[in-house]
Amino acid sequence: MRSVFFALVLLTKLGFSEHTALIMETTEGEMELLLFPDVAPQACDNFLRLVDKGFYNGLLFHRIIKGYMIQSGDPTGTGRESISTTCKPIPDEISTIYEYDMPGRVGLVSFGPDRNGSQFFITFTATPWLTGKHTLFGQVIRGFKTLQALENSSEIPKITRIRRKYETLASDTDTGCSDTPSTGAQ
Repeated sequence: MRSVFFALVLLTKLGFSEHTALIMETTEGEMELLLFPDVAPQACDNFLRLVDKGFYNGLLFHRIIKGYMIQSGDPTGTGRESISTTCKPIPDEISTIYEYDMPGRVGLVSFGPDRNGSQFFITFTATPWLTGKHTLFGQVIRGFKTLQALENSSEIPKITRIRRKYETLASDTDTGCSDTPSTGAQ
């Protein structure tokens, strides 16, 4: 009983709630992600709104660097586009509370200072040089065999679906943006 209590305390300190647990289904298997809204509220909000809209469903992992990371979130599959639900780029949310000190860290791809959007990456290993440079907004907490399979895939893998672990808690996703601008490279 005591270990269950300490596990719950740890999950609470990590920012765990039903609102931030996600399931990412890929062509290589399934992973569970935990988002960190305590340190990256705008990044998490944008990501969750895009998840709720089904934006990531069917997108390719367009960049895979073995021993480093895998990247997705570009609707064109080229790495040049990154959108935001706020109709403007997401600012950097740099924190040292969490570091890129282990595999499975989820960070935003940046196209320059305060130019983040839908593109994200997941690390395959510790990448300490990214700490303080890229918004870290989540962690893989289950499915490390899937992460390893993505790293070693002979085909270009894709996201089949991302969903909230507790789907009944999804929020309203209407952003009011008629034309969501890109934050990608010109």
